[in-house]
Amino acid sequence: MEKTDLRLKRLSTLIIGLMCFMLLVTLVTPAVAGLIVAAGGVGIAGSVSEEGVRTASPNLDMEDISKTVTEMLPSRTPLDTILRNIGDSQKAESMIHRYYSVTSKPVVDVPLSSASGAGSGSSVPAKEYTYASGDGLDEFYIAVTNPNMWGVHDTFLMRDITIPATGTITVISGGTNIKKDIAFYVISKESSVLRIMPLNGIKGTTGNAQKYVMPDFTSSTKLYRMGKAMGEFDIQASVYSMVPDDEEQYGQNFISQIEESTFQHLTLKEVNWGWSDLERNNIYDMRAMMEMSFINGVKSKTFNPVDSSLHYTTEGIARRIGTKLEYGTGGTNRSITFADFVDWGKAAFIGNSGSDERILFAGADLLGALHSVETLQKQINGRDPVVKYGLKFNEITLNFGTIYIRHAPLFTASGWGENGMLLDMAHIHKHDFIPMQVTSLDLKKSGQRNSEAKVIQEASFLTLTYPDCHALLGPKA
Repeated sequence: MEKTDLRLKRLSTLIIGLMCFMLLVTLVTPAVAGLIVAAGGVGIAGSVSEEGVRTASPNLDMEDISKTVTEMLPSRTPLDTILRNIGDSQKAESMIHRYYSVTSKPVVDVPLSSASGAGSGSSVPAKEYTYASGDGLDEFYIAVTNPNMWGVHDTFLMRDITIPATGTITVISGGTNIKKDIAFYVISKESSVLRIMPLNGIKGTTGNAQKYVMPDFTSSTKLYRMGKAMGEFDIQASVYSMVPDDEEQYGQNFISQIEESTFQHLTLKEVNWGWSDLERNNIYDMRAMMEMSFINGVKSKTFNPVDSSLHYTTEGIARRIGTKLEYGTGGTNRSITFADFVDWGKAAFIGNSGSDERILFAGADLLGALHSVETLQKQINGRDPVVKYGLKFNEITLNFGTIYIRHAPLFTASGWGENGMLLDMAHIHKHDFIPMQVTSLDLKKSGQRNSEAKVIQEASFLTLTYPDCHALLGPKA
């Protein structure tokens, strides 16, 4: 019995000694090596060097962190996830970035709203025309909104113009009017005034009996530009070129700090919650707030009088997109038809030199409205989700191109549930002034606080280089 008690005492002594030794190794040995071992994370005491970080936590290497971050809740921040998966982030040399973007040459114009003349001469250009009586005008002077896109010998189209079905300018009583697409030729140009002649439609009477004359059109009629019609001996044409405009974008210094007191770190936990959990949770939140800035941020350079420092905020890409597409009939109506969706596709793919694919990030309400469209629902149900950039998308194929639909949780969470963004990812670029990195702060050694801290930092911004390739979606007011 005494031998058993003695053995138990020796075993207890041995266990206590082993525990003390392990505690001593934990507290002393890492300090010698320059490391502080903690549950869920490894901190670095003193100066943080590249070699030290690689030794202490190999997964925090700069080459790997974007991939690691991308795998954290990728569905919550789809735009950020895609940009990190693409892996073509460009190194920024400054927090102020100048770049160039260009739009395509316009296809459509409208009459100048301020024009008020009769259209009979260059000094009295018109924005509309209504036939009164007589032979009709075989030439007409019209003022346009965007004169730079027009040149001599251009042709253009007015669609669905109402003309008499009789073939003459006089409408016979009881006759039926018809609608026709009328083409025009630009005879000459003076400032914002085009001298034009119709190429089809309706012919005049008496003196203009063999000539096409001006049909009625309103100030809201669109002028769709077509090709030039040059003469046999022509070898030159009026010049109109698109040159890129320089734009300026600011980077934003995104920072999130994690701090845990020594006492909290040493306290026994009911569940295993440590540095890695704190770090991961902060990255989740940081990525979400970064995506909000990348989409809706306002470009600014702000001086903070409290800490006497300069702060840059980046411009969100939604503020660079000029095309606005609507759905519903106004008020509370949020109905969408397949024809609406096709029109969105035409607006996105036609008239620019973008890629054959677009990604539609949609809020929950817009997504629900899309799923109520029977034709779209059939396409969605008839196909398995497509995995692109590490995310799943519903694929809709149109004759113009393919649209990949993805729910954007932050749209819904931030009051944009009825809205969406149709993006050409080939023309959105991410720039890193400081790629995402984790830095340990030795607050103990500096005498500031009895705690361990890490800072997660990324200084970055997005540029959108071809505004015509993208569109914003929202309900009609």
